[in-house]
Amino acid sequence: MAQDQLAYSDIPPVYVSTPNYDDMGAILDRLGISYTDLDMVDLSMANGGVVMLNCSFSWRDEVDLDALEQFVADGGTLMASDLTSDAIEYFTSATFGSGGWGNSVPAEVVDTELVDLLGQETLELDFDTAINEPNSLPPGSTPLLRASNRDSVIAYKFSYQRGTVVYTVFHNHSQPTDVEDALLQALLMVPIAESADTTVEETYTTIVGEPSGGGDTQLLDESGNTTEVYRQSGGGSETGIRTETNTTTVTLRAVSGGSGELSWTIEPGDSVTLGRGELGDIVNDQHQSYVSGRHLEITHPDSHGPLKIRDTDSTNGTQLAGQDISDGRTRTLEMGMELALAGDRVTLEVEV
Repeated sequence: MAQDQLAYSDIPPVYVSTPNYDDMGAILDRLGISYTDLDMVDLSMANGGVVMLNCSFSWRDEVDLDALEQFVADGGTLMASDLTSDAIEYFTSATFGSGGWGNSVPAEVVDTELVDLLGQETLELDFDTAINEPNSLPPGSTPLLRASNRDSVIAYKFSYQRGTVVYTVFHNHSQPTDVEDALLQALLMVPIAESADTTVEETYTTIVGEPSGGGDTQLLDESGNTTEVYRQSGGGSETGIRTETNTTTVTLRAVSGGSGELSWTIEPGDSVTLGRGELGDIVNDQHQSYVSGRHLEITHPDSHGPLKIRDTDSTNGTQLAGQDISDGRTRTLEMGMELALAGDRVTLEVEV
């Protein structure tokens, strides 16, 4: 039976494979959920948690299938996408065939928890073509979504011994609209909720926080737009910089290693790349050589959502709020965060 209240400390450890056609890590970054790269984990030694396998042709390089099976059997949760269906076939009777269907898919949300969280029973999805579509589901499977134009299950979950497996046909490297973004956020709550033995909505509320207007948590309104739900990392009060659809001005103020501040205006769908040339006016002369010509990028999404930042393969690295982001993955940019460039040589504070 699900527990009544989920504390942020109850969120299980999450292990994510290298991104390719999927980037589940980018969604976790945006939601403020910490995770470990799967290639750094020995699953045979892991004690529960969630494994998320991004769709790719090389995911097997990071996974020992025997260890993965035991991980799930011992109570862990697996979320697999499209090309990683071989992992499910490895230890179940599930079979898969070629999807071969186009980008626009009318979908029926058949899981009641997802309906409650999303606020809709039907969605028009614009995902890229799936490759591996389920032919037969493992015994006891529960469909989560169906493609209503072909009566095909496109997401489902099932129990395997003490653990749980969640599978989705589609992947998320495009995420072209608010609908897909909201759906993927909701779906990533499913394996975490299963591992934490609680509800999907309780998991989302703990991680993201209540809607700004109060009331029930709901990701989409009647017109299919995202509702104003703000991330509260660890139950705190820091809020991702929401962009709506308007031009946003970002200001970086030198805290150490320089002086003054610089501002950039970013249009929806655009980004700004910052490096030695752009930051030269606020970085001290003795530190400028440590800042790369292309050091970091700030992106304004073309739909509702927080600003994003990533290190653009800088030579001496970037830290965001004390955490190294030199791996190039996208993170959420929050008001008041500090950026440390080239170790601790230059520190900048984010303002909007």
